[in-house]
Amino acid sequence: MFSKIKLPNQLPGEKVVKNVRRDMFVLFRKVLFFLLLFVLPAGVLGMSFSFYPSLKTGELSYPLIVLGLSAYYLFIWLFFFFTFIDYYLDVWIVTNRRIIDIEQEGFFARRVSEHKLFRIQDVTSEVQGVFPTI
Repeated sequence: MFSKIKLPNQLPGEKVVKNVRRDMFVLFRKVLFFLLLFVLPAGVLGMSFSFYPSLKTGELSYPLIVLGLSAYYLFIWLFFFFTFIDYYLDVWIVTNRRIIDIEQEGFFARRVSEHKLFRIQDVTSEVQGVFPTI
């Protein structure tokens, strides 16, 4: 995508001051959610097999359960991968002349915004909640 030595559309004399990503806590919350979704079918299947033991030995039921679980885990993996890619490729680059915001908006779409530092007149920061405040 870019290197620290040369930015895309780099201005003459421009140097990278800092590369910034969202905090790891944002990704950690999403990973916990996906872990919950990953473990949830094990509990549901455990209870179903204990109440209906014939589900394990059925000619039609067992292959359908395996097929359904495979599709479920495939979608969970896909959404986790999309979440990680969105986290990793969203980047703010601060240089000595401008701020560049690169935001991934899907697997094949990206939005790049830039603003020159001398035009910034006002900055507002808002933090809501206990964990973001900490």
